[in-house]
Amino acid sequence: MAATNSSFPKFAEPEILGYLTDTNKIKYSRDIGRSFTLGGNVYYIFGDTFCYDCNGDFVGLPSNTVSMVTDKAKPLESSYLCIEDSGLVEPLIPLNEEETQLAKDHPGRRITLWAFGGVVEISPGAGLIWYDKRIECKDPDPNPRDETLGMGLARLTVDSSTGKLHTHRVPGLLFHEHEPTFGTFSTHLDDDHIYLYGKTREEGHTLLSRVYKYLAERREAYEHWDGRKWIQGDWSRSVPVFKDLPQGAVFRSGMFGPGREWIVVGVSNCGDSKIRMGFAESAEGPWEVREVGVARGIDVPEGYKYCIYPHLWAFKDEQGALMVTWSEHCPGGVVAAKLKFRIEDGCGQGNGVQEEL
Repeated sequence: MAATNSSFPKFAEPEILGYLTDTNKIKYSRDIGRSFTLGGNVYYIFGDTFCYDCNGDFVGLPSNTVSMVTDKAKPLESSYLCIEDSGLVEPLIPLNEEETQLAKDHPGRRITLWAFGGVVEISPGAGLIWYDKRIECKDPDPNPRDETLGMGLARLTVDSSTGKLHTHRVPGLLFHEHEPTFGTFSTHLDDDHIYLYGKTREEGHTLLSRVYKYLAERREAYEHWDGRKWIQGDWSRSVPVFKDLPQGAVFRSGMFGPGREWIVVGVSNCGDSKIRMGFAESAEGPWEVREVGVARGIDVPEGYKYCIYPHLWAFKDEQGALMVTWSEHCPGGVVAAKLKFRIEDGCGQGNGVQEEL
């Protein structure tokens, strides 16, 4: 059953803290802003990053970039790991030779490798990241039709001396054009299994799969949740675990008490900037999901806000507080906020038990 054994936690309206910023004062418009830990370091991964040179001229639009938090006491600040003299930020997941050539031969086609689902650390300093490969087509392409190609996987390792990340893309795609985007809604490691939440291409419902952490490169090793049990290989019998969350993160924590160890934080599917949070006793659910606040812009108040993510590491020593972020549309950035809560029935452990709103 869903986690309804006690009253739902009470949340105050989010307290906006400011934008995620670069310590080198580089002010590029960017989105996603999901954080992850690897090798003891904290990183932010961003999506489309609009890059400019020192004269303000546009130099490129990588679809994924990464920055590292150098002081965890300042969670809004981080630094790009690799940036060229031109001002172009190097992507975390680079294009391969074939993709690079395609982009050169067809200026109207842009290959995107978007990674919304986070990074899973499978051993110290080694992680996995799933990405959604697409082609955006526009003028001067004679047939401007966007293409969805499928889900890919990459391995990450940390340089222990610098914190820089090295990426190796696994050849090919794990899931293809009309298959769910397993791993790009959210990923979480629990008891040596990676749980991968992904959306169906047509309806946008979120399905769930899992795989042993050292077999993630083998499609046949993935199991899928059919509402009662795990089935191997055939995702077509999967049932949705969510239906109205386009982006978000699933994690496991005792911060909200027994029966609420599995937590999801995301955004409403209605384009209304509503922050939604849900709880369950297991990864499969069933989930109790409710609205807990509204995401608002700073310099770009218009338009709906998206890519709402939690960051447990940011306020880990503060009871009753969770940092969340969301994205504004271009030319905006990623906004950080503090979400305060309390648990009225007193069953919470750690964060949230004593906090007064």
